[in-house]
Amino acid sequence: LEMGREAVMNFPSLRQLYGKMDNLFKQSNLQPVSEVVFPHSTFDEVEKKAQVATLQRTEYAQPAIGVFSAGLYGILQQAGFKADFTAGHSFGELTALWAAGVLSEADYLFLVKARGQAMAAPKDPDHDAGSMLAVKEDISKIEPVLKQFPKVSIANFNSPTQIVLAGPKLEIQKVQDACEKLGYSAVLLPVSAAFHTPLIAFAQKSFAIATKSVTFHNPQIPVFSNVTGKHYPQNAAAIQKNLESHLASSVLFKQEIENIYGAGGYCFVEFGPKRVLSNLVKDTLGDRPHLTISLNPSASKNSDRSLREAAVQLRVIGMNLGNLDPYKLPAVLHPISSKKTLSVKLTGINYISDKTKNAFTEALADGHKISEIQELKSASAGGASLTEFQEFKSLEIETPVTAKISPTNGHNGNGNGHKKQPLIETELQPQMTTTATIIKEPQKEPRSELFTQQLEGKMQTPDKLINCQQILTSLGTLLSQFQHNQSENLEVHGTYLNNQIEYAKTFFQLMQQQNTLFANAKSSAEAAQIKQVIMESLERSMMQFHSQQGETLRIHEQYLREQIEYTKHFFQL
Repeated sequence: LEMGREAVMNFPSLRQLYGKMDNLFKQSNLQPVSEVVFPHSTFDEVEKKAQVATLQRTEYAQPAIGVFSAGLYGILQQAGFKADFTAGHSFGELTALWAAGVLSEADYLFLVKARGQAMAAPKDPDHDAGSMLAVKEDISKIEPVLKQFPKVSIANFNSPTQIVLAGPKLEIQKVQDACEKLGYSAVLLPVSAAFHTPLIAFAQKSFAIATKSVTFHNPQIPVFSNVTGKHYPQNAAAIQKNLESHLASSVLFKQEIENIYGAGGYCFVEFGPKRVLSNLVKDTLGDRPHLTISLNPSASKNSDRSLREAAVQLRVIGMNLGNLDPYKLPAVLHPISSKKTLSVKLTGINYISDKTKNAFTEALADGHKISEIQELKSASAGGASLTEFQEFKSLEIETPVTAKISPTNGHNGNGNGHKKQPLIETELQPQMTTTATIIKEPQKEPRSELFTQQLEGKMQTPDKLINCQQILTSLGTLLSQFQHNQSENLEVHGTYLNNQIEYAKTFFQLMQQQNTLFANAKSSAEAAQIKQVIMESLERSMMQFHSQQGETLRIHEQYLREQIEYTKHFFQL
């Protein structure tokens, strides 16, 4: 159901073919093919099965496949596709004749409908039209089995390892049982009759009459026949005669593929649903160099996408195809902006894979723990309990700090700077000495504010002593750096205050000199003008001084806040 739905919706030429076939069916008062292939949606399983059964009836299945296959060929043909040979399997040979120019589109659609109607199941329920069985096994192993069932014959020679048997329904059932007992794969085909056998004689006569009512043309390219395995003759009358016997003759598809390959054909393009024929070609040619491309390889995939992917494959192997979809609107290309934009380099530097995360976790989970001080309970000689702390051995930790201070003249964003914290390179060696002695008290002492818990055990282990030594060394280093940093900050701050005092003194000396000049000026017109200039200069100087002092106080206040925050963070750490 819904065979090639996406392609039918996107390509009007496919819908037009369906429309022409529907008109032929309406002329015979039959349900249109498009309504059978694309029925209304249903959630009823019984109705769904009925829709599938209707489509599988030969009078609808063959026209549906014929329209879809010819539609796909027409799409590629208008894009520039040119075949060197054409061939079909059973019903597909009609499409091959049309693609080679032997039949017009109208005659092709007429014969498709006529063939499907002729091969429909007989209305008489007691008439045994036979059935078909696909067997996947080497022919040489199947032939001994067939000798036991003379009414069963080989209808299709599909590949070296697959044949299709046809005959009366009862006989076919027996052959299936025999093949399964031998371990051969045998599957009944959902067909209405035993095609390509004498049991289909009723259909052969009807179809032969239909072939005489159409016009055959000489093929434009070689067309290979299922009946002989060779290409059709160039005579139109001979083609019509060959086609009459097509329904009752075995399909020599394996021999047909071998002859095409021998004539130079190596790229096989399958037009129609699924990729059954492509698989048969691969099975036949084996390891010999060849290519197979299916335009609709799977019913579960998007048929429009599959068609376009097949066109890409053909272009890759060298076929010069033009525009596959002339109905598609041209893509809108937006103009490229000449304005430069911000470029951001994207890297995976911050990405950590699961494997790396696990490595980090395992590296940290090495069993290392910081020792904690806990109460020690031990019995005295008289049996009383005493509380005593663990004896700490004398620990000597020497930590010299060699500092290299990088000179800097740091500035803040306002243009007025204060000295940044110096960059310090340190070399740590044992230097600071810390001594811990035994503490024994008959009563409990208040817990130290520096430790939150007490150490439990009789004596410190060597590992725990090493941990304490490392902690004290680190604390001593940090305190030394903090003290050194604070000293530098105080020195810078003192220099800053001295500069401010000198700046104020200099400013007021200049102000006094201007006042002296103003007081000694003579009272004349020229002197009055000079006084006006001096007054304006004084006013500007005062405004600049006021602005400078305001900005200085603001920066100083910001500096003090940063120092407070720095000190808080340090002691929190």
